[in-house]
Amino acid sequence: MRQKPNKIKKEDWDSVNSSYLSEEHFTKMKPVHKNHPEILRGVRGSQKSPTKNPVSICLSSDVVDSFKSKGKGWQGNIDTLLDEYVKSY
Repeated sequence: MRQKPNKIKKEDWDSVNSSYLSEEHFTKMKPVHKNHPEILRGVRGSQKSPTKNPVSICLSSDVVDSFKSKGKGWQGNIDTLLDEYVKSY
């Protein structure tokens, strides 16, 4: 059983009554695309402007670790920094 997160009131946590899934439930389960073929698989929406090009680039471990330590969006931060450099070059 999961532990109650601090941000959720005990009354709210206790009011949720969800049962565990049995083996029978698991055997009846099917992938979503089999029950809903109208949902396209692996299709992403259009990319936000400006369109970015995927590239592979070798960077030192120190550089990568430094950017990753800042959290989510670290690759975008590298892009922003390089864009600023290119504009000032």
